[in-house]
This record gives sequence, structure tokens and C-alpha cells, in this order.
Amino acid sequence: GSRTVAAEDDHGTQIALIAAAARNDSGILGIAFDATIQVLRTDAPGTCAQSAGCKFTDDSIAAGVNRAIDAGARVINLSIGGSNINATLRSAIARAASAGVVVVVSAGNNGDSTDPAVNRNEPDPFASSTASAGNGNVIIAGSVNDQGTISAFANKAGSFANVYLNGLGENVCCVYENGRIKITTRDGQQ
Repeated sequence: GSRTVAAEDDHGTQIALIAAAARNDSGILGIAFDATIQVLRTDAPGTCAQSAGCKFTDDSIAAGVNRAIDAGARVINLSIGGSNINATLRSAIARAASAGVVVVVSAGNNGDSTDPAVNRNEPDPFASSTASAGNGNVIIAGSVNDQGTISAFANKAGSFANVYLNGLGENVCCVYENGRIKITTRDGQQ
């Protein structure tokens, strides 16, 4: 049988809407509105509802990357961050690059970190090691606000400026609730 599971985090849905929401005269229009999206869950179920955030293993991410390649994906989005990737994921990213697949990975959200171990001026280790494995087919995505200024939370390009691309990443529209666009003002009122 099938069962419905409540969403723990709508980040993936938000990214999918921005990338490929259909051209159907309703809601928003995605950048690639005629695209087909394959959704592959790679987190450990239940972790996204925890205050520490979602947990992923490199092997699960690699399995998803390989599955997307096998399905004919032309772009793979990895809107996650963390430590350096392992050999299994490096191999999957290299395989994607060899197949001509573009991999987009988040620059990281430690731009405003005060931890001395964090280099805010470079993409996080997950992004930089993914880019290094991708043979020129990886784009590291940073964030800017509506004024075009890099978001305080975003890791900077650093030595990866040749593969780093900023996009609007603050106050981006749209989340749906009960079939309607949910609008929240800056003071949190709906």
C-alpha cells in the first residue's frame, strides 16, 4: 500500500518550483517550465524534522546521482552542504560529468559563521570537493538578496570563482499551502 508522509522541510519543493514550475496560468512559472523533474530522497527519514537538520550519507547521495544519470537527467541539483565528499560520491559526480550532466551544488550557509574553523570566504567543503570531482560540469550556487548583494549567510566564491554563480536566494516566492500561494510578510503575518 501507499501512505502519505507529511513534509518535514519544503526546501526541495521550493527549489523545484523555482526551477521547473509548469506554465499553466496558475501560481509561479519556473525557469525551465517545460522540464521534467525526478525527485530522489537521499536524507535519513525523520532527520529533517529535527532541530539539528537533515542528515545525508554520501553513499545515498551517490546512489541518487547515479539513478538520475541512468534516467537521462541533464541537470542534478544538490542543495545541501557539509564535509568533503567520499570516494563513492566523487565517482558518481565524475560519472555525471562524463555523461555531460551539469551538477549544481549549494555554496554553503556559513557566510556569517563566527566559528574560526569555518572559512566563510570559500564554498563549504561539500561544494568545493564536489566541484573538484566534476571536471568543469559543477556549478556552485551562491545567494544574493533583492539588491544584488551577496547574502550574509552565503559562503563566498573564493578560489572557486570560475564555477561559482550567484542567484536570488532571499525572500524567493513561493510555497503553496492548501493549493494556494502562501504569502508571509516580513513581520511573519500570513
